[in-house]
Amino acid sequence: MFLTKKYIKKINKKAFTIIEISILILIISAMIVGVMTSKSMLTKSRLANAQSLTQQSYVNEISDDLIAWYETSLEGSFNASEIKNDGSYITAWKDSNKTVVTKNNATQGSSANQPTLVQNVFYNSIPGLRFSGNQYLNFVGTKFAKNSYTVFVVEQRSSNKSENYFIGGTGSSLNGNLSLGYGNDTSILFSHYSNDFNRSIASYKPQTPIMHTFLFNNTIGKRHSINGGSIAINTPAQTTSITSFNQAMIGAYNPSGTLKTYVGDLAEIIMFKRSLKTEEIKAIESYLGSKYGIPVS
Repeated sequence: MFLTKKYIKKINKKAFTIIEISILILIISAMIVGVMTSKSMLTKSRLANAQSLTQQSYVNEISDDLIAWYETSLEGSFNASEIKNDGSYITAWKDSNKTVVTKNNATQGSSANQPTLVQNVFYNSIPGLRFSGNQYLNFVGTKFAKNSYTVFVVEQRSSNKSENYFIGGTGSSLNGNLSLGYGNDTSILFSHYSNDFNRSIASYKPQTPIMHTFLFNNTIGKRHSINGGSIAINTPAQTTSITSFNQAMIGAYNPSGTLKTYVGDLAEIIMFKRSLKTEEIKAIESYLGSKYGIPVS
């Protein structure tokens, strides 16, 4: 069978079209790989920047007053065997305070109550500890008792539920416990047990990281700010220190035998055993804002 010139041209035209499509597919594939590579490089760059900011943070300059410093970006923040896989259970969130020999590590021995490590959950690059309703870690909170203090928390809740506390203790005596977190969807509770400071806030927004600053001073009382913004003042001033902070927990509060657990992700908690000066607070808020991409007012 002989091929006509017309038929040969038709075949060549089809063949050329197939070649064009193949080239187009290769170009698109290369573009996808390029985008994925760029995204991976950006993630790695942000994580490296977060680690550098942590190492150079002003927190290191006043670390003598630290109760504990928990953060998720450094390799030494967790046991090496527990950070190999996304979703790994965490038995210890290690204290990053460099000035003490005995670290105030937050730990959990029960597998049923261990939070999980989730990669790239903050600023699309920094890991977070995920608490889904029954997880908590224990730490030593005795230095809060009878002292002024300052606490910074970077978190993003994943529920609008009430009694959603990221820090709490055990006990139901007046001024014998501490709780920090969401009293309900639109309020922050800053409590010394029955000596409460409630602050109204905006309603829950999914995947929204928030930086909290809690300050207690036994002369001026309680202060709270969000993302370095306007400071809410407890009026009348509550100046009575907590008398104890037993069985202190990250991710739960237990005032009367029933755990009130946190649902969300935690990235960083910094606790000081004194009320920091305004310039010190601003320096740490600036550090946290830069690290997590949170606009600081």
